[in-house]
Amino acid sequence: MATQKLINYFIYLVHVLSGPVTLKRMQILRICLDAIRGANLLSQEDVVLSAECVELAERLCVYRRNIQDECDTSFLFFSRELFPVCLSQIYNDANEAGRVILLMNAFRCCEVLLMRAGASNEDMMTFGNFLERCLDREIIQPLCRDIENDLRLHLHAAHIVGVADVNPMTQGVRDLSSFTNLPPVRMLNRQIDIKNRVEIYLNRMFHNHTAIALHNWKSYIEMRNIAISKYGLRCSEIELPSKTLEQGLDVLELMRNVHIFVSRYNYNLNTQCFVEKVSAAPDRKHLNTISTRHVANSIRTHGTGITHTTINFAYQYLAQRFQLFSQFLFDDHIRSALLKEARMVNAETKAKSDTIKLITKQSGYRASTVDDKFEYPVERAIRFVSDVRKLGLSPDGLSFIDQFRTLVTEIGNALGFVRMVRLGAMHYSTNAAKFVPSSEAKLARNQSFEADGLSEQTKKALKNLQSELEALSTGGTDGTDYFEVLVSVFSTELRNKAREHLDSFHLILPALTWSAAEAIVASQDTLFRRGKESQMSSFTDDGFSLGIVYLLSVLNQHQAFDALHWFESASRHFDTERKRANDSSVGGFGILGRTADEKTKLQVKLEKIAALEREFIHLKHSLVSARSFVSF
Repeated sequence: MATQKLINYFIYLVHVLSGPVTLKRMQILRICLDAIRGANLLSQEDVVLSAECVELAERLCVYRRNIQDECDTSFLFFSRELFPVCLSQIYNDANEAGRVILLMNAFRCCEVLLMRAGASNEDMMTFGNFLERCLDREIIQPLCRDIENDLRLHLHAAHIVGVADVNPMTQGVRDLSSFTNLPPVRMLNRQIDIKNRVEIYLNRMFHNHTAIALHNWKSYIEMRNIAISKYGLRCSEIELPSKTLEQGLDVLELMRNVHIFVSRYNYNLNTQCFVEKVSAAPDRKHLNTISTRHVANSIRTHGTGITHTTINFAYQYLAQRFQLFSQFLFDDHIRSALLKEARMVNAETKAKSDTIKLITKQSGYRASTVDDKFEYPVERAIRFVSDVRKLGLSPDGLSFIDQFRTLVTEIGNALGFVRMVRLGAMHYSTNAAKFVPSSEAKLARNQSFEADGLSEQTKKALKNLQSELEALSTGGTDGTDYFEVLVSVFSTELRNKAREHLDSFHLILPALTWSAAEAIVASQDTLFRRGKESQMSSFTDDGFSLGIVYLLSVLNQHQAFDALHWFESASRHFDTERKRANDSSVGGFGILGRTADEKTKLQVKLEKIAALEREFIHLKHSLVSARSFVSF
C-alpha cells in the first residue's frame, strides 16, 4: 500500500513537471517531494538539489508580480512637483529626449494608486490635466518657440550675412528633431503627440503672420519648406493669396474723406496712380496704391454715378482750399513781396524794350542777335524763399512757402483723383462694352417703343437699356469735361476786381518751384535711410505740377507765367553754377592739383546741381503734360 502511494506521488510529480509553472503546480510539487523525502528514497544531496529547483521554479512563477512591485512608481504621486523639474532638465539636453516617454510612464503608475484609493473621475482628470499642463509648459511651448526661431535664423542666414554666425564645431548643434520624432505620449486616458502640437503651432503662425503682412508670404513659405525638410513636420499650405488683390481700397470711401486722401497720397502723372506717403504708414512695411483698376472695380460695385459724386466732393474741397489760397496771397508780407517782384519785372521788361528800340533806331533795323526775352533771375527766387522763411516756421519746420506748396499739391491731387475716376469709368465702360451687341443691333437714339404688345414696364426697361448703351458709348462720363467744369465754376469768382491780389500768383511760382525742387531732392535722398528721416521720403509728387496748371487756368495767367521764361533762366543758372564750381576748385597746378578733399566737395556740389536740374526738367515736362488736358 505504501509503495503504491509512492508510485502515485512520482506519477503526479511527472505530470506537474510536464506543464507550465503555476502556483498550484508548485504546491502539488512540494507535497510530492515531501512525501518522497519522508520515505527516505532520496539522498541528502538530492534533497538539497530538489529544494533549490523548487525554489527557482517558484521564483519563475511570481517573477512578473515581483517586477511589478519593484517597478511600482505610484509613490511619485506624493512628489509630483518633481515632474516639471525633470521635464525641464530633459529639454535642456536634447539627447535625452527619449526619457520623456519613460518619465511619463513612471507618473502613469499613479493611476493605479488613485484607483485603489477610490478616487473619482474628477480627481483622475485633475491629475491628468496637471501632467498635460506640465508637458505643454516645459516641453511643447519651448519646443515650438525654438523651432520657430531656428527656422527664422535659417531663412535669414541665407539672405543676410552674419545673422546666424554659429560654428557647430565650437558651439555644438542642438538637434530639436529628437523631440519631434518621439512617438505619441500616452497619459491616463489620453495621448499627446508632440509632433502634431508643433505642426498646429507652426500652421497657425504661418497663416496669421501672412494674413497680417501679405508681402511676407514668400518668407513663410520658405520657412514651411525648411520645417518639412529639417524636422519632418507635416505643415499645411498657407492658403493665402501671394499676389495683389485687385479690389483695393474703396474709391467711394476715399471720396468721402478726400481731404485726408490728398494729404496722405502722392500723385504720379505718368502711371496714373496714387502712392501712399511713407509718413502716412509709419508702422507698415508696404504702401497702398490707387490706380484706375481700383476705380473700375469700385464703379462696378457702386455704379457709374460715383463719377458725378466725385465732382461734387472735389468742388466742395476746392472751395475750401481756395479760401486758404486767397488768404495766403492776401497776407501783407506776401502781398508786399509780390508787388516788389511785379515792379521789378515791369522795370526789367521796359528796360529790355527800350534797349531794343534804341538799338533798332541806331542801326536802322532790328538786330537778330539781340535777346528781347526777360528771364526771371534765379537769385531773386532763392532770396524770396529765404525771406519768407524768416517770417517763421511751423512746428514741423515748414516755412510759409512750404505750406503754400503743400496747399497747391493737395489741390493738384484732388484734380488728379478726378481725372483718375474719369479714366476708371472709361476703363469700366470699355470692359463692359464687350458684352454689348454689334453696332447694327444697337437701339437707335430716338427709336420708338410703341410696338404692339409691349407693356409700360417693358417700354421703360427698353428706355433704360438705351440710356445705358449710350453711356457705355461715351465712356460712362456723358462726354462731360470735368476739368472744364471745375475751371469755369471758380474762374468767374476769382477773376473779378475784388480778387486783385490773386493777379500776382504767377510771380510766386519761381520761388515755389525752387522750393519744390529742393524738397523733392531732399525726400529722394532719404529713400534708403532709416529712422525719422525716412518718414519724409518720396519719389513722385506730380500733384504739384497739376495744381499749378489748374490755378493758372482758373486765374488765366498762363501767358503771364510764360513771359517770365523761368525754366530757361533756371537752365542758364545751372550751367553757370556748374562752370563756377569747376573754376573755383582749380588750384595753382590746374585740375591735377586738386586734393582728395577738394575733389569730394566738387563731386558733391556737382551732384547737387545735377539733381536740382533734373528735377526742374521733370517739373517742366510735368507742367507741359498737365497743360495738355487742363487747357481751354
